[in-house]
Amino acid sequence: MRGTMGRTMIVVVEPDRDYMGRLEMGLVKMFWKEAELELISELEYFDEYFAIPKKIDLLVIDESMYTEQLRMHDIEKIFILTEEPGQEEESDGQDVFRLYKFSNLNALVNRIASAGRTNSVTQERRTKVVTVISPAGGAGSTTVAMGICATMRDNLKSAFYINPQMYQDFHYYLRDRDTLPMDLCMKMQEAGFEPDSKVKACFLKEGFTYFPPLGSSRESLGITVAAYLRLVENIVKAREFDYVVIDLGNELYGDCVKFLAMADRVLTVTRQDTYAAFKLRILKKSMNFSDADKYIFICNHFDRQKENALADVGSEYSTVVHEYIEADEAAVSRGLEGLKGLDGMQRAAYMLL
Repeated sequence: MRGTMGRTMIVVVEPDRDYMGRLEMGLVKMFWKEAELELISELEYFDEYFAIPKKIDLLVIDESMYTEQLRMHDIEKIFILTEEPGQEEESDGQDVFRLYKFSNLNALVNRIASAGRTNSVTQERRTKVVTVISPAGGAGSTTVAMGICATMRDNLKSAFYINPQMYQDFHYYLRDRDTLPMDLCMKMQEAGFEPDSKVKACFLKEGFTYFPPLGSSRESLGITVAAYLRLVENIVKAREFDYVVIDLGNELYGDCVKFLAMADRVLTVTRQDTYAAFKLRILKKSMNFSDADKYIFICNHFDRQKENALADVGSEYSTVVHEYIEADEAAVSRGLEGLKGLDGMQRAAYMLL
């Protein structure tokens, strides 16, 4: 980047000094010594500052101060803070993004930080693989996997969600309830199945891209896990997405374990009750979790008012939990928007960036 000694150059233009102060605190906390921060609140200084050509990595600017003339400067990404909810969009042909000014401040800062940590020199994209598992059914691997995918766009990342489980019901959280067409199910039955343009054409999108669910059990359709493995390998090789998120759930047997081997990160989703902690203890005895960079533990559906068996220091159930996602059934019932808004979901996603 082009700040002093390679640091990211961030300019914030915001007439509301109270909001400016809160945004500054968030950016400083996120970047620490990685960035130079220039704050502008006065129109007179704004005109003076941009009177000469500037080279800026990230410009964060209130909509009332934004003008088209700013595009004449060498600015890699522009974030326009708007007071109109639902106006977030990427402008055609420009690295210009609209952010709802009064959205969750941490999420807003995360999105800016994600852009700031992207090297300005175009690099060959490498698709990272994230596998989401759970020691027992009902822990919420699907809500976590889909919630993380839904937050990726807010962090300027593309994600592909795929669920190879025996029974697939993740479309409950989607507006589109369509299942994989039968002709493609038959294609996946083939011993030498290889993904082609026809398979790619069936991909669906709701903020993130996903492979459609099966209309009945995988076994009844004669589709093996090997077919999903080849599909994931094909997607990773194509490098069209930043992340492939594999929702494996508790199906940790046979070919399914190969998804763990190919993963850059493995999210293990559990709950806080004693039974869930017991199941996690069994899983930890069966798998090697020694790679601390690869394995991340998430406590889902967390209720601060209830006993947390995972936090019982000295207990056989004690586990280092990297993130807690708060219980909120009303939010979960709202689909993807509700999932990505769960307290802790944004932070869980940010650990992958």
